[in-house]
Amino acid sequence: MNKKETVIAAIPKLKFKVTPADIASATGLSFFEANNLLNTVATETRGILEVTTSGQIAYKFYPGFENSYILSKFQEITFKIIKHSLKIGFFLLKISFGIILILSVVLVLIGLYILLSSRSDNNNNRDDFGDRFLSFVIIRDFIDYLFIWNYQNPSYGYGQNYNQNYNQGQNQNFLFSCFSFLFGDGNPNLDLDAKKWQLIAEYIRSKNGAVTANELAPFTGADPNNENLVLPVLAYFEGIPQVSASGNIIYLFPKMTITSKYAANLKHSDYLEETKWEFSKADITGVIILALFNFFGTWFLWLHSFQNILLYTFRPVLALLCVYGTLFVVIPVLRYFGIMILNQGIEKRNSQRKNYFNLIKNPTELLQLKLTEASSASLKTQDLSKENIVYTTERDNLEQSIDN
Repeated sequence: MNKKETVIAAIPKLKFKVTPADIASATGLSFFEANNLLNTVATETRGILEVTTSGQIAYKFYPGFENSYILSKFQEITFKIIKHSLKIGFFLLKISFGIILILSVVLVLIGLYILLSSRSDNNNNRDDFGDRFLSFVIIRDFIDYLFIWNYQNPSYGYGQNYNQNYNQGQNQNFLFSCFSFLFGDGNPNLDLDAKKWQLIAEYIRSKNGAVTANELAPFTGADPNNENLVLPVLAYFEGIPQVSASGNIIYLFPKMTITSKYAANLKHSDYLEETKWEFSKADITGVIILALFNFFGTWFLWLHSFQNILLYTFRPVLALLCVYGTLFVVIPVLRYFGIMILNQGIEKRNSQRKNYFNLIKNPTELLQLKLTEASSASLKTQDLSKENIVYTTERDNLEQSIDN
């Protein structure tokens, strides 16, 4: 049984209402371990913070909360499996679309050549070799324009600037440009969670380890009036809630005040800001031309297949090409509108966090009292660079014991 499971097992024995000291006594864990694990368990099982009449803080859990913990773990594992499977499937799907696009265009060009050749035959033109040759030249030049041009155009990634552009992280290869056109370049906020915790840590350090829920709201986006939403921050940085004289809850983070002159950094951002989605970072001009040619070309061949015996024989293939060509155009269009919706949500969340920051910058009378109390409760920073070193791994134990 690990330490978290030990804490979970102890809570029912303590009648579901506990303090860190209760957990430490019941499990033998240190106070800080008990406090940190209690914050984590309360976060994962939706525990409740309660303030007693004497100003002390306790954690309340409902009977059967253990089931919520087990369920949350099962959901987490299931989500990871599904996410990993979708990631693999999504990658294979992108590859198939890029490859099939080229094959589809080649088949369309072959179909157009067949259609032009059959028209020459229908006109009983004995000297139709010239017409067929001319058709072949036109189709060949079109292929050169769509594909070989990519190798000659430096901005597309195959010229002399290829290595430089590639190192800048741009999508250079034609197939990668197809991926970008269809599916974009990934979530621009994949590191948002890490960025959030970094900003929170910087802010806590800048406030000497004492903050309020209102001050954390610009980074978490959580309602500052709901103190339960601070539990994840308490668990992450081993914080301790404390009730002020006026009944406000101040959150103390003793371990976040330990620093050195090399690591000290009291600068912090005003609020967490998400990055908006982009449709594509690649040069997709050639992809758009190819996609439109394929779209109109497949439907052109489909409509003329009723008049051409050879094309009519391959109508099942033409039907698949029409579906594919349509999807290659429809998917980016749908994604474009989807990005608009996502960016609206990002703008709303950014605006909300900015509003929380503005409330801190221009506080009401009650909020100002709360902030003042938090400032008064700030902890003393422990600067390790100013303390005498009694032991270091740079020297062996015997040498240091002699010096002391």
